[in-house]
Amino acid sequence: MAVRRIRIPDIAASAQEVELDGRLYRLVFRWNGRMQTWFMDIENGAGVPLLQSVRMVLNYPLTFGSDYKSDLPPGDFFALCPTDRARLDPGRDAFVNEDCIQLYYIEAGS
Repeated sequence: MAVRRIRIPDIAASAQEVELDGRLYRLVFRWNGRMQTWFMDIENGAGVPLLQSVRMVLNYPLTFGSDYKSDLPPGDFFALCPTDRARLDPGRDAFVNEDCIQLYYIEAGS
């Protein structure tokens, strides 16, 4: 099973290019202070939006229900707590500590 950890920097908005299942994507992360939650956008390598405003929730496949879109990464994204201590969806500082919540991508076919 190929699992990839995607690091989210300690800033309220960031973007990064990542290779997932052999294709280049751009992931955009935004903290929404009013809603007190993180959102993720997925763009193709050219910056064209594929899926926007995916709410990052704990222990649930983040792109579930969007698998009909063939241009999305074919695997699954999960926000998980490796120590199993987190009980709430990711807060503003959730991705800062190594033992708190982390974003993972599980490659297709894994």
